[in-house]
Formats: sequence, structure tokens, C-alpha cells
Amino acid sequence: MAPKEKAKELVEKMKNIPSEKTEKNKIHFLVMKQTAIRQALIAVDEILSELFEITLVTKSSYVHKHIDYYQEVKNEIEKL
Repeated sequence: MAPKEKAKELVEKMKNIPSEKTEKNKIHFLVMKQTAIRQALIAVDEILSELFEITLVTKSSYVHKHIDYYQEVKNEIEKL
């Protein structure tokens, strides 16, 4: 999955918004989106933290590829 798609998927999983986007729900929608973005960033930061710890032990290029991937995911989340 491309980093941009993964970023959107993570934010969507964090959202708890009404199914209808009415004027009444507009503020709620915006607040929940911002909350979902912050939660997705926390999740990605946790993943990156674990991956960094693994690289200290293994020095695996496989793990480095995942670090690069999740850094891109984080960048995409920040653009949302």
C-alpha cells in the first residue's frame, strides 16, 4: 500500500464522525478529523519508535525500509 493510502486509512480508522455532513455536524466533523489525525500520528510514532529499537539490535535493511515507509506515512498524515 502506498504511504498516502496508508495515511488516509489510519486517519479513517481513528475517526468517529456522523455519517451525514450537515451544518449541525460540521464543527463536530472538523474536530473529529483533527483528533483522528493526532491519533494516527501517535500510532505511527509508536511504530517508528519500535522499529528504531529493532534496528539497534538487528541493523536490518528490511527494517530500514519499514522506517522509511512509515516516515512517508507520517508525512502524508501531516498533509491531511
